[in-house]
Amino acid sequence: MTASGGRDVALGVHAFVVVALRRFASSPSALFFSLALPVVVITIIGSTFGGGARVDVGVAGDVSSPFGARIVRALEAVDGVDVHRVDDLEALRRAARRNAIGGGIVLPEALATPPAAGSPVPIPLVLAPDAQRAFASRAVLQLALERAGAAVGAAAFAAAIGDGSTADLLARADALDTASGPAVEPAVRVVGDASPQADDAFARVAPQNLVLFVFQTGLSTGGLLVYARRNGILRRALAAPHGPGVVIAGLALGWLCVELVQSALIVLVGAVVFGVDWGDPLAAALLVLALALLACAAGLVVGVLAQDADRLDAVVPITGIVLGALGGCMVPLEVFPPVLDRVAYLTPHAWALRGWRTLTIDGGGVAEIAPSLLVLGGASAVVLGLAAALLRRDLAR
Repeated sequence: MTASGGRDVALGVHAFVVVALRRFASSPSALFFSLALPVVVITIIGSTFGGGARVDVGVAGDVSSPFGARIVRALEAVDGVDVHRVDDLEALRRAARRNAIGGGIVLPEALATPPAAGSPVPIPLVLAPDAQRAFASRAVLQLALERAGAAVGAAAFAAAIGDGSTADLLARADALDTASGPAVEPAVRVVGDASPQADDAFARVAPQNLVLFVFQTGLSTGGLLVYARRNGILRRALAAPHGPGVVIAGLALGWLCVELVQSALIVLVGAVVFGVDWGDPLAAALLVLALALLACAAGLVVGVLAQDADRLDAVVPITGIVLGALGGCMVPLEVFPPVLDRVAYLTPHAWALRGWRTLTIDGGGVAEIAPSLLVLGGASAVVLGLAAALLRRDLAR
């Protein structure tokens, strides 16, 4: 190819890139769904579940009794637990139904005085309908009850065989708990480095939405291609001395630029506003490029096969959401059952999220995310080749 021919090809590709970017920038809905909506979703979900895992529990009844005070102290001593004091059983049930708390207990009046040894006292337990919150709250409440019950049981047993009442012995135990004594330094051995982002909701939500919305934007490429075919834009492009290869390259590169801009915005907002550490810059850039290229290729295939832009606009969002949910963009893959976990890796979303977890949580680099890059890159080559073949056939008609 001569220098003049190469320059003509570059100009042709550049023209298609400019057309794609201008059409994207002139569409308010495209700007909103591609740029604004991901930031809004990250903000809402990250703010709702951010700051690490919290367990909200409620306590009703007499919390001033020796047993009740011990339970409250035991709950407040657990990191990540917020104790809410409510008036009665009905208020506790109402808070649980609304998921304001994950669970709670009611301290009966019989516990106003420490029970005698061997005298069990039933304690009502209320759990929220949210199974995950209920499970965590029940574990915390059970731990607090066991700690308080052990002390009361020991005091009751000592009172039964020795001098003094249960209440007096509990008071002496409380005094011993608060008394200063020799410091005990436990021997701690750290195995591996704990990631500061392991419990950060923003660090989980940002990659999920990056993958979800970038692939969604890539699929919407099909609408632009259908529009170009139906309005004769591609036919007029073929009249120029560029050939179908330039048309294909221009379409792919134009929408790839849109997806890279979208990815850069999400990464920038996640890092600057929410403090997300995206990991090794080179590895993150390669992962962004691999996913964007695959999404763009998939959109081109959809655009060649589709005939009606309106139907395509109705089907693409649903398809993108289903693939995203199956690939772990809605619910983490760690909670998937084994069968569904294997099915999830039939989607590019799961492989991309696997790479992002390795970068953001495990602190890996290019070598560690090589499987994700190979899968996404290989799929991109195959799908882009298919898109080129289908588009060449369509342009030749």
